Amino acid sequence: MIFKKIRNFTIIDTETTGFGSYSKLIEFAGIKFRDGKEVGRFETFVNPNTEIPEKITNLTGISTDMVKNAPTAREITEKIYSFIGDDILVAQNARFDIDVLNRRLEKGLRNRFVDTLAIFKSTLELDSYKLEAIKDYFNIDVPQNHRALDDVLLTYKCLKKINYPYEIIINPPVVLKGNYCPDSLKETDKISNILNNCHCVVTGTIPRMSKLELHQLIANNGGTVGDNVILKTKYLIVGEAPGKRKIEKAKQRVKEGYNIQIINYLELFSLININIPQISTKNNDIEEFNLF
Repeated sequence: MIFKKIRNFTIIDTETTGFGSYSKLIEFAGIKFRDGKEVGRFETFVNPNTEIPEKITNLTGISTDMVKNAPTAREITEKIYSFIGDDILVAQNARFDIDVLNRRLEKGLRNRFVDTLAIFKSTLELDSYKLEAIKDYFNIDVPQNHRALDDVLLTYKCLKKINYPYEIIINPPVVLKGNYCPDSLKETDKISNILNNCHCVVTGTIPRMSKLELHQLIANNGGTVGDNVILKTKYLIVGEAPGKRKIEKAKQRVKEGYNIQIINYLELFSLININIPQISTKNNDIEEFNLF
């Protein structure tokens, strides 16, 4: 089906630390096709620089020890770019993989893509459109272990079973407005070591400052930035209209005895001894979230 209409493409899959698109990469795999025939494969573990949750290890078999010596997303970026090039990317539930790669690779993706989930949904009548269910429907005798290369191969085998009578939708590149790759932050104009070994998480918006600018400021003072509150988080930095979920998680960690400090962004600026003029703040909103 797809191989008759789209001859040059790369099928990809990712494994991550969670189930949301802000999760971190732990594995990437792809198979490249030219004129409908396989011409190359690429797979790699990725070190997320954080613990892999037990539920992910149980699902994928990938543990923290398995990836501890693997390259980080920043270190593997150029190899992934080199492999996929300008190809049309093909993936099951492609928007998840595209979003993850956009947020983790140094410059994001600019590739068009095909979502096989849409193809299967418009062709088959199933209760579930997970790869495992589609594999069982076609009685495909291959393992499905929630590993990246296994899933790429299974996607390919399932696609070969489909007689697709419709026009294949090739989606334009996804551009994440206002988003960026926190893994790609590099120190520029080092300011201080005040935040050395400090894992920071930001929730909410910062007036007159983009998140990228704030994260770069943290990096320039020696800190690291993450998407989620984890055991090693030192500061949860609260801006305007913050997410209550991260705040509640930080509070819970404090109750459990972990040294996490919930501070508003003005306190952060005071900590690193910089003055940001003309910033208004809803102090009452911020103070409310600092109460335990």
